[in-house]
Amino acid sequence: MSLANLFDLSGHVAVVTGGNGGIGRSIALGLARAGAAIAVLAGNEEKNQSVLGKIKALGGPALALRVDVTVRGQLQPALEQVEQTLGPVSILVNNAGIAVVGGVLEQAPEDLDRVIETNLNARFLLSKRAAASMLGPSRRMRRRGRVSGVPRFGFCHRFNSRRKRWLRHPMNHVLAVEKTTDLKNSARSSETFRHAICVRKPGPVDARRVKGDT
Repeated sequence: MSLANLFDLSGHVAVVTGGNGGIGRSIALGLARAGAAIAVLAGNEEKNQSVLGKIKALGGPALALRVDVTVRGQLQPALEQVEQTLGPVSILVNNAGIAVVGGVLEQAPEDLDRVIETNLNARFLLSKRAAASMLGPSRRMRRRGRVSGVPRFGFCHRFNSRRKRWLRHPMNHVLAVEKTTDLKNSARSSETFRHAICVRKPGPVDARRVKGDT
């Protein structure tokens, strides 16, 4: 069996936030190569059009919408447009995220607000709306769904040139524990668990960009 057949996603609709650059762009292109219809939700329109051209060149249907995930009023209309154009969502990749560099004493409350709104609240709201799309109006599963999130560390102390990596901020542990607990409890106690919607959070990865995916 070929790799293409093993990971055949024909008929699936995948939404990738922050899918116009970096890790998100690679994920979007990989899903497109596997046959999925792709919707990229990201803020930089020029980069949106660039990745949209790449995806369409692979031969599958695609859509790129300019969306700021911190603006809650943009999230549901965006997913509704995806449904109208490509069909019900069956895959959601919560890739968009930001990090603030600096120590605790250097950061303003607004920095924490931006990190939580981008890395936590937007992911919850998008996951909730995508799960509703997967279930359909009757709350009966259309097909198996997948919700995945690329780990993001919201705060970094500074770049360690010797170890070639960003030093993580203690606040990340608070956010990670709360987010992981909430996701597990939500997935096990709601429709997502009963209707075979798989919620996954892969292990951490290194990315070039720290200040955010647009």
